[in-house]
Amino acid sequence: NRKIQNSLMKEAIETGLAKGLEQGLEQGLEQGIEQGREQGIEQGMERGLIEGAEKREIEIALLMLKRDYSLEEVSKITGLSLEKLSLLRDSE
Repeated sequence: NRKIQNSLMKEAIETGLAKGLEQGLEQGLEQGIEQGREQGIEQGMERGLIEGAEKREIEIALLMLKRDYSLEEVSKITGLSLEKLSLLRDSE
């Protein structure tokens, strides 16, 4: 009788542990996916803002170059390198 109780107790504990582990893994996976999604959105927005700012700097630089500002002046104002500005000027 005691052996049966011990066996049943052991089986119940193992079953409980297995179910707990399974639920924990599922919950952890869901949280990980959600965190990854949030980080991806945040990184995408940051990258978009950076790319937008760079594009705007180039647009401003092109306008300034068309109005005969020197490469040095455009570089100081936009932060773009002289090399990049030379390439922009030559591509126009």
